[in-house]
Formats: sequence, structure tokens, C-alpha cells
Amino acid sequence: MRRVTAHETGPPPRIRAMVRLVQASHFVAACAVLLAFATTGCDERHADACKSDCKEAGRCTLHQGSCIADNGDDCLRSTRCQTLGRCALSGTECVATKESCQKLPECTSQGRCTPQNGDCTVVSNADCAPTEGCTQQGRCSAAGGKCVPLGQDCQKSEECKKAAKCTPKDGYCVVASSEDCRQASMCKEHGYCTYQDGKCVLASSEDCGMTHACETLGECTFEINTMVSGYLPKAHCIVGSNDDCRHTERCKKYGMCWLRKGKCEK
Repeated sequence: MRRVTAHETGPPPRIRAMVRLVQASHFVAACAVLLAFATTGCDERHADACKSDCKEAGRCTLHQGSCIADNGDDCLRSTRCQTLGRCALSGTECVATKESCQKLPECTSQGRCTPQNGDCTVVSNADCAPTEGCTQQGRCSAAGGKCVPLGQDCQKSEECKKAAKCTPKDGYCVVASSEDCRQASMCKEHGYCTYQDGKCVLASSEDCGMTHACETLGECTFEINTMVSGYLPKAHCIVGSNDDCRHTERCKKYGMCWLRKGKCEK
């Protein structure tokens, strides 16, 4: 009888060929995985290398050697969400939204209420109109990403009414003329109705004549007091004549139309 060899007892040639094909395909697949890993690397969430970026900007994931944002909760926890409104995930960055911008203190104080290019900024006059800067300081017009005074903005502000800052200049409302001074309460209250050296001052009897004290008490005459030792001369308004008394409310109502001892009396 002929002896059968080990080679003759193995799988037939067709089966062996199929096995070799499967092994080759597994090898190719393994190579593809290794190549992809070598090319892209593996993303690492909350990586130590990204701690600073994670806290500041919500970029908590290490991807191909760079820190990126890939989770909305990371954006919400970041410092820039609280300070810049960058609270929502967009792509691999945290960006501002209309809602997050409107929650910022800078929306009500500076008009940074509209998202643009990922940040909260001033886009229109509507952003500026509700702000304290508009009502108080006349910064009601959007220009260059800021609220600034233009045109008649200063005229409507509290600083115009109180401090005569009624003219726009270099991004601010300033005192620029006697007309500005006469719009302010300081003119009616203290006679500071004339523009000199960048401010409103009491300079004449005409200024005194614009005050409440002239209308009610007859203090309509300008005087510089030089009698107080150790002090600079001080301008003020006094009752200077019977004429000062005769046009007052007190003269018309109570007959206090005569100057006596510096006051209007009966």
C-alpha cells in the first residue's frame, strides 16, 4: 500500500487559495486603519494640554495637536461665554448668539447686542438706543462697531441738559458754545451761561438775567466779589437796583419791589 503524506491530507489547493486571499484582505484593512490613525491621530477630550484653552474659550479637545471646541457644554462653562457671550458651539469654535449677547452687561451699557463673526458687537442704531450711553452721554449712533454721538444725539442726552455737553466731537459730547451752555440747567441755576475756555461760566449781568434767582429774588446784576481775603475773586449775581426787584414774581404778587439792604422788600 502507498503511504499518504501530510501534504496530501491538507485542504485542497482551491481552499488554500481562498484562505490566502482572506488573510491578504485582513492585512490590507489593518494597514488602512494604521495609516488613518497615523494621519489623524485620536481626539482626546479634556486633555491636559488644553486646560487653559478649555477654561478660557471652551476648546477642551485635543485634535491633531490643536485644542478645539466640540461640545456645547464646554462653551457654556467658558470664561468667554460670561464675558464675551461666546456660549454656543459652531464648528470647532464657541461663538456668540443673539440671546447670549443680549444677556451681557455690555449690551445695556455699550450696545454690544448683535452677534457678528462670532462676537457681540454694535451693528445698528437700534443696538445703541436703549443703552445708558445713549440716554446719558448721547452715544446713540452705530459707527465702527461702537455707539458714538452723531448729529443731534448729544442734544437729547442728560449730559446736555445738566452739563451743557451738547455738541459731538471725536466720539464724545462736549461743551462747544454759549448756546450749549444756555441749554443746560447750570445756566438757569447758577448763571453759567457763557462759553469760555472750554467750559460754561458766569460772565455778565445777561447771564444773571437768565437765572431762576433773577426771576424770583431779583438777583439780576453781575458782580465780582474781591473782598474775601485769601480767595480768588468770585463772580456772582446780586440784587443791584430797584429795577431788578420790579420784574420779579415777588414784586408782582407781594409788592416786594424795592431794594433794601441787598434784598427786594416792600
